[in-house]
Parts: sequence; C-alpha cells; structure tokens
Amino acid sequence: MRYILIVCIGLFLMTACTSEEESPEESEEQIASYISPPSISFSGNDARNQLMADKHCWAPSGEKCEVSPSDPSEVVLGIRTRIYQPSKEVNMSFRLVDDPRIGNPDEINIMYYSASDELVETHSETLTFGDTFQLLETEGRYNIVAQLIWDDEIYGESYQVLPVLIRE
Repeated sequence: MRYILIVCIGLFLMTACTSEEESPEESEEQIASYISPPSISFSGNDARNQLMADKHCWAPSGEKCEVSPSDPSEVVLGIRTRIYQPSKEVNMSFRLVDDPRIGNPDEINIMYYSASDELVETHSETLTFGDTFQLLETEGRYNIVAQLIWDDEIYGESYQVLPVLIRE
C-alpha cells in the first residue's frame, strides 16, 4: 500500500512538472493598446515647457493607424501660455519610455495654429530627436502642434500641443 502511494505521488509530481502550461504571449495589437507615447518638451527661454498630450494611436508593424487631432484650443484650455521671442531657436527633448519598442519618433512635424484653430503654417522639415527649429517671425498667439510618428516595430502617431505668445 505504501509503495503504491509513493508511486502515485511520484507520477503526480512528474506529470505536474512536465505539463506546464505555456502562457499565451501578448499580441502586438494588445501591446499597442496600452503604450503611452513619450512627452515632448521645448526649451529655449531658460525653461523647459512640456506640451499637452492630445490623441495618439498605435498599430502592429506593417499596419497604420490614423488619428485626427482635437482642436488645439480645446487641448490647451486653462493652460498657461508660454512666451517666446520671434524667430527663437527652440530645442526638443523627450521623456524616456520604459518600453524598448518605442524609441525616439522617426518623424516630427510642427504646425502653428491661430487662437481660432486656423492652420497658419506647417514646419516643412521633418525633425528628429534633439533637433532645433526656429519659431515664427510673426508676433501673435499660437498653438504649436507637434505630430510625432513612429514607423518601426510598432507604428504610432501622437499629437501634442503648446500654447505660445510670440512677442519681443
């Protein structure tokens, strides 16, 4: 009887150890659903100003997602307007993201909107991390919209907004 019990326990332990269930791996689509894009900030007036996050989307590699930004004035409602001088050189930096698939954006497009959400100008160059760009020469109140695009292991788009007053 004792021998049978020992054999049964041994067989039970052997089958328990060999029949480990493999945990299902997360699909790229599931992963893409919870990734937050890095925050972008501009510096150029002895201060770093973080842009306000708007909409973003992610898609598995080989696919694209489309997201339309909100009206910039809605995103920055209640946010303090930053003051910059005309034609000021501004540097960009990013908050690091713990997810290894999301590095620096592959492309950054800068758009200027008037206070009434009319597109005034689009920065024609494609910028990358650490680039500087020149603000508008024309004085006025603008909402700067940065479109960040990732096109690598995971495709992603993110829009972020900063209200600025350009004046001497």
